[in-house]
This record gives sequence, structure tokens and C-alpha cells, in this order.
Amino acid sequence: VDGDRILIGPSRLKSRCSGPNSPSVSTVADGSRSCPASTGPRSTGRSRSIVTPSLKRGGTPSATSRQGTASSVSAACLNVSLLGARNLPSSPTLFSLMTIIPTLTEKPVLTLVACLHGDELFGREVFEYVKQHHKQYPYVQLILAHEEAIAAGKRFLETDLNRSFPGSSTGSLEERLAHELFPEVRSSSYVLDLHTTSSSIQMTPIVTCLSQATREILCHVPSKEIAFVQQPLGARALIGQIMNGVSLEYNENYAKTPEALEQVLNIIRSLGSKEEKEIRGREIYFIDHVIPLTVEIPAETENFSFTEQIKGYPFLLHERSYPTIQGLRASFKTEIRI
Repeated sequence: VDGDRILIGPSRLKSRCSGPNSPSVSTVADGSRSCPASTGPRSTGRSRSIVTPSLKRGGTPSATSRQGTASSVSAACLNVSLLGARNLPSSPTLFSLMTIIPTLTEKPVLTLVACLHGDELFGREVFEYVKQHHKQYPYVQLILAHEEAIAAGKRFLETDLNRSFPGSSTGSLEERLAHELFPEVRSSSYVLDLHTTSSSIQMTPIVTCLSQATREILCHVPSKEIAFVQQPLGARALIGQIMNGVSLEYNENYAKTPEALEQVLNIIRSLGSKEEKEIRGREIYFIDHVIPLTVEIPAETENFSFTEQIKGYPFLLHERSYPTIQGLRASFKTEIRI
């Protein structure tokens, strides 16, 4: 609870609530709070929480969040950090929390991003496991991205967080979270972004580029099929904004099995140890269109099987979070050794 916490408000007010050694907090002309910039390297091994007050149903920031004393701001951060968003007192200001646990090493080899979507809880399971065993994974930075959506049991609250990157300091709740999250992943060698789907797959890696970093990640992923999402479909996803990220899309039922957790942990261990993996043949599916609701697809159609009605290969077919489409389509595929 004494790690750095960043309070971001609708008027871009910003306070660092660290522990007893935090820099002094002062009030600026508009009533918001500011503090001296950090002058040293970022400490490692301490969790940080990013707390984002957002306007709820057209509300305004509370007087406490804008003009309270330094102790009241620290108390608010502490309350959110310990209790979570669902325990906050009701007020016009809605708080959102993102937890970032730095590596135990100087620079993260791998950043694990969990719960960009609040109803995909497999990511939180992996987050909690690695957090509890962090000494075994000292090179991993952990991000639990959207705790407020988790508490609400919803995919998102205002806009889809994984369609909001690189974010905006003055945008929707999710755009502001993206704005704070985005710089945190850029210093890592690799980024793993965990998701689940209702579609009938086991696990499929998703990329938006085949860079050296993504190829190295894919070497440690067992799936034969790889979804290569083309622009502009993946443009505002997290991995669409970086060159070192892969999303791992797990079937929601398979994600509940011990095998799914162990699979992710094996990928994390392999990337941390830099162990050599045997080059294997993979099928790359170039995802470049959505499948409209108006297209009639046979009931027995499966993901990655060529389907005449769409002249291509379906992916994430019948995903329940896509109410306006039937899924995604790859116009063609190719084989590659990775």
C-alpha cells in the first residue's frame, strides 16, 4: 500500500500518493493538486495503483478529489487500493483502478497484461498466480488493467479498453486508462495480453505484426494456427500500437482448466529463460474483414475452416461480445516456420 499511486481526474489533476517519503503535494491555481516530478529511477518490487476518477452520467469531480488536503487524497488512494472499486462510497465521481506490479529486476523482460476486458477473468487468475510467486518470475511486470469493469462484471464501462489505445488524457474512462497503461508496456522486450472467448477454439495467438519480438513469443506458443489481424481492424487494440505484443485468446471453458494456466506459465518461463524452441510449421491466417450478420453460414462451420459463403476462413465465430457481427474472416492463409 505504500507504492506509487497516480490520481488522474477529468480536469487532468494528478497526485502521487506514495508513502511517508513521498514528495510534498501543493495546490495549483485551478484547485487541483500537483507534486514535484520524481528525480530518481523507478523503484522495483512495489505495486502501484492508477486511480482514475471519471465523470459518471455527466457528474463533476467531487470537492474532495479536487481540493482536499494531501492526507485526504492519500486516504482515497489507500481506500481504493485496499478495498477495490465496489467498496467506494457513492459520489458523483466514479473511481477506476489499475494495478501495476513492477519487475524485481531493473528492466522488465515481459509485461503480462490481464483483464483489458473486465468479464474475462482468466487473466486475473494468471495475474494473481504470478503475483504470489513473483520471486520465480522476477523479470515479469504485471498489469491488472480494468478493475472497475471486473467489479461490475462487464466487458467495459464506457468504451472498449482494447479499442482505445494509445488513449487520451481527456477521453472516456477507458481512453484515460489506456493513456496511463500504454507507456508501461513500451520498455518491455515482450508483452503478453490475455483474453478469453466464447468461440470454439482452444487457444490462438493473435498478432498485428510479425516483428522479431512477436516471432520470438510465437516460438514458445504451442498453437499451430496464428491469427494475423490486418489494419485497420487491430489499429486501436493494445497490440496494434506496439511491435512486441501478442494476444493469447483462450476459450473461456478451457481457461478454467489447470492445463490453461500451466500453458501460460510455460510460455512465461520460456521467454524468461530464453530457451531455444524447435522451429515448427505454422498456419498464418490474415484476418482482414468482419462477417456480417446477413451472411448465412452453415451451422457446422468451424473456426479456420474454409467457408464458401464468406470466401475465407472464419475466426472467433459466434463470439458473444460481437453482437453486430458473426465473427472475423481471413481472406487467405499461408504457412510459415516459426
